[in-house]
Amino acid sequence: MNYAINTDSDGAARTIKAQYAKTSFANLSRGGSFGATGAIAGGDRNLSDYGYRIRKLTPKECWRLMGFTDEDFYTAKTGDRELAKKIIAMFPNDDLQQSYDAEKYEEVSNSQLYKQAGNSIVTDVLFYIFKNLYIAMPYLFDDLKVGSYFSGIGAFEIALNRLFEWINNTDRQDTKSGGET
Repeated sequence: MNYAINTDSDGAARTIKAQYAKTSFANLSRGGSFGATGAIAGGDRNLSDYGYRIRKLTPKECWRLMGFTDEDFYTAKTGDRELAKKIIAMFPNDDLQQSYDAEKYEEVSNSQLYKQAGNSIVTDVLFYIFKNLYIAMPYLFDDLKVGSYFSGIGAFEIALNRLFEWINNTDRQDTKSGGET
């Protein structure tokens, strides 16, 4: 595969900018294939010419990809965990209605929610890191107390809670079966 970096006339490589998505310019492209913005390298056609379109992920989808629950998302959006629980309970299977209802109580903009998701670590990845640490060095987690200035929806708190649930379930299964799980 031949990779080509689009450069200015002075030979300096350009950086990817938001305007490229609108103008179909790609910074890094492969010859004869779609670039990051949907433009075909070396041509003036883009994905829309082929019946494709690029859809932006919603903030909620970004939070889900990072391993957070919908309750965590609505807590961040509204600033109130109890309100988040009520929104989910009122519309348990209707994401669209939940989103409309949460908009009435919005305390945080979508831009900030995107940034929060992007600045987080995937909770599942962190859980498995903690799990492997626990298996190798369980004494690290003896009498561990987590303090947070945040609302309890941080990735570390979620991953540690999941680890402690796993430890408790593993311990109960060990005592019932009398062996390793």
